[in-house]
Parts: sequence; C-alpha cells; structure tokens
Amino acid sequence: MTVSSRELKALLGEHLREMKEAWGDIKDRVHNVETQVKGQKKELKAIHVKNKTVDQAIMGIQAKGDATARKTEELEGEIERIKTQIVGLQTEGQNQGKGESEGKADPWAEYLRKGEQGQPKPVPSRVDKLTTLSEEDQRSLIVGGWLADTRRLTIESEARDILEQPAFAPLVDTTKLTIFGPRRSFGILRFNCRDNETAQEVKKRMWEVVNKIREMKISLPSTVGEQSEGKRVWASFLKTPEARKRSAMCSLTRRVVMQLARESRTETGEAINPNALEVTNYDVDWATGTIWHGDLKVASATHRKNHSRSDDYVQVNQGWVDIRAVTAITGAAWKEAAVASWNLGGQDVEKLATSACKVDIFLTQEVARGEPGWREVETDTHIWVLHQARDQWRTVGVGIAIEIFDSVVAKKQTDRGIFVLVKLKGRGKVVLGTIHCHTGATNRVYQQSADDFLGQCAGTWRKYPCILGADLNEAVKWDAGEQRGEILAGSANLNYFVSKAVADGLRPIAPLVSHRDVPTHYPRDPRRQGRHIDVIWGRLASTGPVHVDAEARHRIGTDHALLTTQFFLQQRPAKWVCDSRPRFVTGPLPAEPLLDADDVAALAAKYTRPRNGVSYKDTPEVKQCIAAARRSGRPEDWKRVHKVRKQAKRQWEQDRLARILQGDWSAYRCRKMQTSRKRGWWAKMVELQGEEEITEKAKLHLASKLCGPDPQAWDDELERVLEDIVISEPWTPFVIEDLHAELGRMKLRAAVGPDLIGVDLLRHLAAHDTLGHDLLDIINHVVEHGAVPTAWDKSLLALLAKVDVPSGPADLRPIAMSSALQKLVSKMVMARTFPHIRQASDISCCGKNRQAADLVGSLSRIRDVAKEWRMPLLVAKLDIRGAFDALSRRKLADFLCLRLAGCGVSRETKYLVRQLKSNYLVGKVPGGGEVTTHCSTGIKQGAPESAELFGLILESALSELLSGKKWGDLGHSVPDLPMDLLMYQDDIFLWDKTAETLQTRLRLVNARLSDLGLQLATSKTCVVSTPEYRGSRTIKVSGETIPIQSASTPLKVLGLNFLFDGDQGRQAKELIARVRAAFGAHRELLRGRSSWENKVFAVRTLLESTFTWVAGAVYWHHDDLGAMNTLQIHILRDAFRLNRKTGKLWHEWNQRTMRFVRAWLHQTGLDRWSTRTRKLQHGLAGHWARQVEDDGRGIEPTPGVTARFLIWRNLEWWRR
Repeated sequence: MTVSSRELKALLGEHLREMKEAWGDIKDRVHNVETQVKGQKKELKAIHVKNKTVDQAIMGIQAKGDATARKTEELEGEIERIKTQIVGLQTEGQNQGKGESEGKADPWAEYLRKGEQGQPKPVPSRVDKLTTLSEEDQRSLIVGGWLADTRRLTIESEARDILEQPAFAPLVDTTKLTIFGPRRSFGILRFNCRDNETAQEVKKRMWEVVNKIREMKISLPSTVGEQSEGKRVWASFLKTPEARKRSAMCSLTRRVVMQLARESRTETGEAINPNALEVTNYDVDWATGTIWHGDLKVASATHRKNHSRSDDYVQVNQGWVDIRAVTAITGAAWKEAAVASWNLGGQDVEKLATSACKVDIFLTQEVARGEPGWREVETDTHIWVLHQARDQWRTVGVGIAIEIFDSVVAKKQTDRGIFVLVKLKGRGKVVLGTIHCHTGATNRVYQQSADDFLGQCAGTWRKYPCILGADLNEAVKWDAGEQRGEILAGSANLNYFVSKAVADGLRPIAPLVSHRDVPTHYPRDPRRQGRHIDVIWGRLASTGPVHVDAEARHRIGTDHALLTTQFFLQQRPAKWVCDSRPRFVTGPLPAEPLLDADDVAALAAKYTRPRNGVSYKDTPEVKQCIAAARRSGRPEDWKRVHKVRKQAKRQWEQDRLARILQGDWSAYRCRKMQTSRKRGWWAKMVELQGEEEITEKAKLHLASKLCGPDPQAWDDELERVLEDIVISEPWTPFVIEDLHAELGRMKLRAAVGPDLIGVDLLRHLAAHDTLGHDLLDIINHVVEHGAVPTAWDKSLLALLAKVDVPSGPADLRPIAMSSALQKLVSKMVMARTFPHIRQASDISCCGKNRQAADLVGSLSRIRDVAKEWRMPLLVAKLDIRGAFDALSRRKLADFLCLRLAGCGVSRETKYLVRQLKSNYLVGKVPGGGEVTTHCSTGIKQGAPESAELFGLILESALSELLSGKKWGDLGHSVPDLPMDLLMYQDDIFLWDKTAETLQTRLRLVNARLSDLGLQLATSKTCVVSTPEYRGSRTIKVSGETIPIQSASTPLKVLGLNFLFDGDQGRQAKELIARVRAAFGAHRELLRGRSSWENKVFAVRTLLESTFTWVAGAVYWHHDDLGAMNTLQIHILRDAFRLNRKTGKLWHEWNQRTMRFVRAWLHQTGLDRWSTRTRKLQHGLAGHWARQVEDDGRGIEPTPGVTARFLIWRNLEWWRR
C-alpha cells in the first residue's frame, strides 16, 4: 500500500498535535508539583527556624535549671551546717557549770558517740566538703620541708629517723608518713584514738608533736647543699579545702609583692622599699585569707572592697588584690593596657585608627583578605602581625600600639588562628592569640581545629601571660549569678573548646553582669537574632571585666560587637640612658657669657630639643566627620568618615612627595625613616633568653673587643707619654674663621652625645656676636692647657645589626656618639696636625686626594693584564680582626709623637694623644638592659680622627715592611710590576705567582700587624687564582688553613665582585642592577606630582649616585652602555607617568614613548648615562695621569698608585 507525501504529512501533523497536547498536560502537572514543593520548602524553613528557637530556649532553660540546682544544693548545705552549729551551741550550753572532767567533752565527740549508737549521719553537702574535714583528716598532721619532687623513700626514711626519737615516740601512733605519689615535698602523719582517749586528748598529742618539731629545729639531710644548713622540717594541722585556698592566696600574694619589691630599685641599684623584702613585715590572717603590710590591706578573700575606688582592685580566684596598695608598698609602676577582641567582618585594619583609637592591643578575626602567609603592617597607631592560611578566606591578626611595642619574638599559626609571642616595652613578654573557629562544619572538624590551635600555646609558652580573643561561632551562656562568671554547658563544640582551654591554663574573662546576655554577633539579615559567640580568655594575667560595645560595629561596618578589657602589667622603668637624636635650637639664646663646656651643655639642655618626624594628622574636615559620626552613631556617617580620611591621607602623601621632588630633603629623610624602619629586629635574640642573659652576653662580647690592658694602668702610662712631649713653641690660637670652616663641614643632623650638644647649637653660637668668641675661647683653652672635660670621656653606645636577623651580640656593631663640641675641637686640631702626619704612599688608596676608584681601577688592571698575558696569579684579600677596636693605643701614641715631633704643634699633639685615654661607652642592648664598657684598646669610638688615623698608621707599618730585607728577599710578585700590595683602610690585597711565596708574604704581614696589636681574620681571608694557575690549593697562616678558590669565585672589592675567569663586565652589570634596585625603592617618590626638571634632579641625586662613584674605574662593554641608556629611558618614562592608554598596542606605545624621552633629553641638553659614564672614565683617566704622591718634604714626586698600574705593560712599554 502506497502512501502519498500529503497523507504522510497529515499523519505526522496529527501525531505532533497529540504530542503537544500531552506535553502541555505534563507541563501543567510539573508546574503544580513545583508550586507545592516551594510551599513545603517555606514551611520546612519556618519549622527549622522554630526548632532552632526552641532549642535555644531549651538550652537557656537547662542552663537556668543547672544554676538553680547548684544554688539549691548550696542552700541545703548551708542549712545543714547551721543545724550542726545550733546543736553544738546547745551542747556547749549544757556543759557550762559542770565539772572540769565533764567540760572536756566537745560537740564533735558527742556527734561521734551518737553515730556509734546507730543514729544516721547526715550526708555531707558540697559546701560541707569544702568547709569541714573528715574524721581521719582531723586526726592528721602535714609534715613538710623537703625539696620539690623528693622521692617517697627519702621522705619516709628521714621522717622515720625523726619520729623514732625519744621525744616523739610516745606521742605518735606510727612513724610512717602517708605520701601520695612517687615524689612529693610533704607527707601526712595519721593519729589514732587510743583506749579511753577523747578527741581533745588526741589533739593535745598532735599539738605536742607540732611544738616539739618547732623547738628542735631539725634539718633535713636531703636538703643540705641547697642552703647552707639545709631546710628544716615543719608540721601543721590539715586545713579544709576552702582554708587551703585562702592560705594559698595569701602566700602567693606575699611572694609576688616581695618579688616586685626586689625588682623595683633606684638608679643606684637599691630597693625602693627594703621593708617590703622582709616576711615579718607582713601580717597574715590565714583563716580569713587577708594580708596587710603596715596600714595597707593588700588582699583578702573575705573582706569587702573600698567601693569608692573600685578600679584599684583586681579580682582573683579567691578574692581581690589592691593594686594601689601593691604599688605603694613595692614602688613598682603598673600600667593598664586596653585589650580588644573584634571580628572585623572583612574590613581593613586602617579603619581602627578612628574607631577604637584608645585600644593598645587588638585581637582580630576576619580581617580584609590578603596574600596567604605572614605579613607585618604598620599603621598610624599600631604594628600589625597578620596571617592567612591557604584555605582561609580572611585573615586573623594582632595589633600592638607603637608606644608599647618592642619586638615580635616568635609566631605560631594553624588553619584558623595564630599565637604571637610579643615583647612589650618595659613590660616583658606576652602571648597574644586570636582564632576564628569554624562555622557550619562537623564536630570532628571543629574540635580538631580547636585542639590544634590550643596545642600551640602549650609547652614553654605556658610561663608567659596570655590573652586570647576567640570567635567561637557557638552560643555562649554565662552564669549570671556570680561576679567572677563562668561559661555554662552548651553545645558539644563549645564544651570541648572550654575544656581544652581550661586544661591549658586559660580561663574565660566574664563580661560585666549586665553585658552577659548582650549579643556579640548581629547577623546582617535583620530577621535573625544575634548571639553571644565571642570570648576573651586569659592566663597568668590580671584583667578587668569585659565590656561589650554593640554599637561599635557601625563604626567600621562589621557584624560583630567590640569586646574590651583591661590587662594589668607591671611597668618597668625605661633604662635608656640618653636620647641621641639630633637637637635643634628652639629660640633665641641668652647673651650670658660662656666659661666652659658645661655652660654650653646647659644651653643645649634648655634651648634645644629633637624635631619630631612629620606624619599624617587628621584634617579639620576629617575631625568634623568623626565628631558627627560619634554623635549620630549611624553606619552611613562612619562610612563617610573612612572615605574622607582615606582621601585626606592620600592627598597628604602626594603633597609630601611633591615637596620632596621640589628639594625638601628633610621630608625625604622623614619618609625614608618611616618606610625603611624595621621594628623589633632583635626579636631572634630574645626568643630563647631573657634580658639579663642577653645583657650579660653583650657585656662579655664588648669586653672582648674593646677592653685591653687595665684602664688605670694605661691612663698612668699615657700620662708619662704626655709628660715627655716638650712644648717649645708659642701658642697660636685658633681664629673665628677656623671655627666657621670646620662647623660648615659637620653634619647638621648628626647624633648628639651625653651632653646633648648638637651641631645646630654650635652654629648658632658661632654666628652670635658675643657667644661666638666665648665658644672660641673655650676651644683655645682646652687645646692650649690640655683642659679636656672629663665628661668627654663618656660616649653613648648604640648596637646596630650587621645582618638582617641577628641572633646574638656577635651580630651587632657598636657605634659611639660623643659630644659635638669635642668633635669640633678634634676637627680643628686635625686641620693643623694631619698635614704633618700624612706622607706619600705607594700602597694606600685611602686618605686625602685618594678615592675608592683608585683601588678598583688598580685591581681591574691586574685582572685585565693577567687575562691578556694568561698569567698564573694568586690574589688574596686580607681582613683584619677587630681593626679599629683592636689597635694598640700605645703604638698609636708613639706614632703620633714620632710624626709630629719638631712640627711646631706640640700642644695639638698633646690633645690628640690625650684622646687615647680610657673611655666609657654607655648604652642599651636591643632587647636587653643597660651596659657600660670601660675601653682601653683601639681607636676611640666616634672620634672624627679615628678612620684616617687607622689608615695612616697601618700604611706606615706596611710601608716599613715592604722596604725591609725579608720582603725584599722575596722579590716582586710580578717581575716588571714594582707593586706587591694595596690597601684601603682595613682591606689589604696581595698577589703572587706561587702559593709558597704568597704564604710567606701573608705571614710577614700578620707578624707586622701583631706589632700593632692586630691580627688577620683567617676565616674572612679569601685567596683566588686565575685559570692558568697550577700548584698548591691551600695556604697556612697562624696554624689555620686557607683554601685557594677557583677563578669563578668572586673577590669582594669595596662591595663589587671581581672575577678572574675573564668576565670583565661583571662590575658594570652589578652597577646596572644597583640602579634598577634604587629605582624600585624610590619609584613611588619619582612618580609623584612635580615638574619633570625636579624629577630629573631627584634621579641624579638618588639613582645616579649609586654608580657614578666608581663607574669610571670599571670596564664597560658597548652592550652594557646600551643597557644603561635603555634603563635611563625606562626610568624617566615611568617617572614622567607616560602610561599606556587602554586599547593602545604595547609595541607602538613603547616605541613612541622611548623616542619621546630621548628627544626630550636631547632638547634639554641632558647627558645619557652612556655619555655620563664615558665622561667619568676620561675624567678619571686624566686624574690618574696627573696624580702624584708628594709628601711636601722636598722629595721628588712619584706617580700615583693607579698610574703606576696603568703604565704596566702599556702601549709605550710594548713599543720599547
């Protein structure tokens, strides 16, 4: 049967119509089902909310029920105790008037007798267990006196020997003590009721034992050695648990007060209140738990507080302590630190500067998201230590106020929180913790995270006070009936966290009673109710109650309340001896005559002060916004505050950058100090040792470096040297021009010494019509008569880090700050004497008319010739151990007398020699205490003449060595090079063709150095060979082996790495890298708003100075010069803010902007850096060609050091 296409189409259309009808029916049914499901979802959600509300209500009812049950039990116990007391009083009344034998019976014996007759005994309540003793305990003594953790067998043996003595044998029922555990410091002595013996007679025997032990004063053999005569045994009656707690509180309070009194001392080291150190000066009522010292009540477990000054009291477990009384007795200062725990809800810590500016320590959760890992941030008011785990959405962190922050000693982190061990100024070490617990996680995940976190604060950190801020994300219910407050049982997660925290010694700090039901979390959905989920915890910390500020959440836009409390810390007085910051004159100076240096110091103390760094201050507009927001409390007003303040800070920073680019270098120095300051860099040193240990190690280290012969013996010897200097010429006084000339060369912002005299004051005095001549007369008097003030023998000491993270005193560099007036006198004397001391030199690259480029150019020539001639060569760099600090002062005095003899400057010579007298350095160890070092060796720290004098005496000694027979017998290292040695201050460079000859030269140098009190630091000595060298690979000097390194090992020359493997352009590439790094450090400044001319000037000052000092002395390949030009254009383009616009192709933008900058340079006549480098090379070559060494004594001048290297195997030599 055939079907036409029309029929087939009709069939298919009918089928399609049926399918559409069926699909429409199904769609309607699905829609009906979805509508029903949506309604069910709403009903289920409503049921879930109702169930949650019911659960919370049930938890509240259960908590109240628990509290009610406990109170009921306590009331029942109180009633039973009152009944017992009434029965006792009745029995006592019945016994009155009876005979003496009957009057001996007491209520307790009557109670025992009734119990024996079968009468039921009352069940002791919880209160009875705390306030009464069992029958057995009433007939027991506690015997102690042994050291902690003494073995049980030792206690039993020594107790048996005592109790078996005839004086005790009839009184005791057993000679064996009951000891709980394998090691203790005490034991229990039990007594039994003997036949026909009453309870009162048993107590009489017990009293006799106690009194005999006191009278006999028996020493325990196991304690001999710990004390001179050993500890004495003691005995006392057992106390109830409540009485033991009160006694323990009194004992602990007395020990703490005595310890504070022991630590609180005057500047002379004496105790402020010696009476507080004697135990007998404290009156203790052990029964009530109250302790007095004189008329002051220190603490009590039962007495009432003085409510007129309730802030002076700190609540402890068993009572209160009066902080005001403690400070009055001990002389110690206490400081309250405001601590806050706050979940920021994703906000930045910058907002806290206006929202909670009076808080000293922040414990924050959910800080604005950042990079995973640790980071430290400094805001206007706080130092922040932040951490974000990789799987954590937001950051947790702690913030410490800048005023109290010292250093971050150590850090620990988990996936939800951190612990930071912080050292606070004058307050010691404190552990700060913060945690944001899981929400919506299983119990296993929550409890595992809590266990990991709390475990980080165990171990050695348990000895430090600890404050922890926790967002538990579980509803917390507080016991509303007790002032101290406890967390009631709650969810499984909450119970686990509380149990674990309490086991680790942490205790929850309860809010005020009125704040315990205040929510700390307010969901952003207004239909949901808030919960109290945030808690502050403490350990070994005295704190006040927690305040819950719910309105604070509107200030920064978070959903959590601000929790604050007071953390009481002992304030230790600052030990820093003096402020060494530069000081500036604050007003017109009085025209009173100046007689001596003390008058100048008095002017400095009264009319000068340091200048504080300029930092951002809120503008009037910002202050008005803050005031308006505080009045209204509306969130939108606080948002406006943060917005306006952020804009004001940005504008202030832009204005500062503009001022710097316009030449305000004081603003530049201030900004550099703020951006480069590294606070608490000494944290590694204080991590595992205390202040006393650090200070003691620093003293020993400084003594090993700076203390030589006995100071008094050296001073006597120096006086004899001064007496031998004969004054034969008339005195030529200094004139006012000499004074102005030297003052103009002194740095205005140099640190001041102990007398507080700064360069600014000296300049003001010199410019004054009358005071300037007075100052000149003082200087002339000091030099002419040798009347050097004794105060100048003392300098301030600063210990600076030699490495990024110093681990001990050996990583610290001592820097001394002496009087600016003393420096001025020394500079004026140097201007007269040093021309006579300086002499021509064939080996020195330091000193007047010489420069660092001379040394770099000379060694570059050695490297290039060795490469060109394939010369086997060994080059050694020697380092002198101690250098300036180890030089013999006697040798230096002899050197000065020898060089200045017959020069007509005998008074000036005496002044210079007088500077070698023993001196004191006084300062503070970072992270430690104060140190004082009496120096008797080395050049005086901080003296302006020290650097050049060291170079002169070392050059003289080495020149004598090179002209001696032993050195001459070795011949020249390279036959046609009459140079065997170069030096720049304490860096000495030698070269030779064989290891044996170089070893001999090193030994000769070391022997010559030892004559000056110096020696080689073999561990820092480096010997490098050229690729053509074949021979021994070690050298022995002073019993130590120095390996010979390959040609690929860099040799450090004034900070530049020299390689002898043929890489001539290594130094140029290093200089390019330094310029790039300098631009990275100053990029934000150079991109500030200012003219291009100002920016070019800043580039010259800040960037070009990193390479121009030595660029003319190193080899530059044309590729390196091209790289310098490209770098210059890139830097200027970035500084000029020629940014690529959106939609522009990079290669077109790059080509156009680089051409534009090149054209601008050409138009303004500025040199490209390749041209600048070539000019430096040619200028330095001309200087070397013209440089001669002339000592001014009629000897024919010789070519300079570098010139002699340049003529070595040069073109002229080759042609000859």
